[in-house]
Amino acid sequence: MRVAVVAGPDPGHAFPALALCLKFLAAGDTPTLLTGVEWLDTARAAGVDAVELAGLDPTEGDNDADAGAKIHQRAARMAVLNAPQLREMDPDLVISDVLVRTAPGGVIPYDVLIACLGAAPIMAVPGAVTFGGPRDIPAIQELLAEIDAGSANSIAFAYGGGPAWPFPLAELALLTATHTRRRGLPAEVAFVTPESEPLSMLGPAASATTRELMTGLGITIHTDRYPVAFSGDRLSLVPHGELAADRCVSIPRLVGPGLPGLPQDDMGFIPIGRHAEVIGVNDVFAAGDATTFPLKHGGIASQEADAAAEVIAARAGAPITPQPFRPVVRGLLLAGRFGARMQTELSGGGGDPEPPEPVTLWSTPAKLYGRFIGPYLERHAGVRATADEPGDGTLEVDVEIDPAAQPLRPVG
Repeated sequence: MRVAVVAGPDPGHAFPALALCLKFLAAGDTPTLLTGVEWLDTARAAGVDAVELAGLDPTEGDNDADAGAKIHQRAARMAVLNAPQLREMDPDLVISDVLVRTAPGGVIPYDVLIACLGAAPIMAVPGAVTFGGPRDIPAIQELLAEIDAGSANSIAFAYGGGPAWPFPLAELALLTATHTRRRGLPAEVAFVTPESEPLSMLGPAASATTRELMTGLGITIHTDRYPVAFSGDRLSLVPHGELAADRCVSIPRLVGPGLPGLPQDDMGFIPIGRHAEVIGVNDVFAAGDATTFPLKHGGIASQEADAAAEVIAARAGAPITPQPFRPVVRGLLLAGRFGARMQTELSGGGGDPEPPEPVTLWSTPAKLYGRFIGPYLERHAGVRATADEPGDGTLEVDVEIDPAAQPLRPVG
């Protein structure tokens, strides 16, 4: 069987796609990976045919500040640009995480549908620098330069609530505080969150470790406050107050795709059950940031997809017993010289923290957990997917969280 696997160039997309190609290859199929040019040699070295995915280069006006409309425009442009080479390949199966295209008004029949969709980022705190990923690194570098020059002496890192993954914002605060401390600079760093504790969605142990790391670096923590706007040198807070700051950094808030024909909540997210089945319709599953599961993370998405795949395989006659979605988040919280590796099981149990281990500044060891991406990174990139021995710096946390729970709602 000829299989085309289409994936964006981010490691969280490209590595699982390559791992999937290797599975097809081992099964005797002929996979071709379409992804960013930076991964083509890696795929070919692993024995997988790989070609460039057209349309990845941003065009003038591309940004993520418009409720995601331009993200969908980019996906549509990529679908058009890649249609000729997909037709030439004539695959029996196309697996894509970035594009779908039918004829105008076309309908694709299915026995089972898996909607593996992302969410659209929107600005959470107007006036703040919004950090949404690698494309925003220059803005953070500019901020550090201003700190070094003495033109920015107070920086607020503001989490606006709502569906998101606030881990990177906590990291930025910790790394910025480490930067200022190492250089003996007077800059003050603050972290603002509507949560009762920083990263409280990951449970009390993870939250306590985050607070310890922040206070140890002199970061002032403001809890139970929604940051709603940054103007001049003031960050407005709800329900009351404001915070003086020379600069403010935030992360995007996410909104669901609002896919017509599928159930959705008032923010456009798709409700799922314990096996990632879409609630309210038959033979439809969903995985990814588009679901109502409150944590938005690549590892969570892969585990949702695993749960759905097991049900589908069992229906097709595979001798397995489908297991319910059991969300586990594993990550490394960077804090300069020292960090905390965290594992959070969001389905109950108990856990104890271990001391953090030394890490290298800006290093990013295994930050995603999934059936395919973890083993692939460990095998091909020399990155451990999990900790093997007790006391190695892993913070394991088991937290009782309802998978249907809603995140803190944004203000406004």
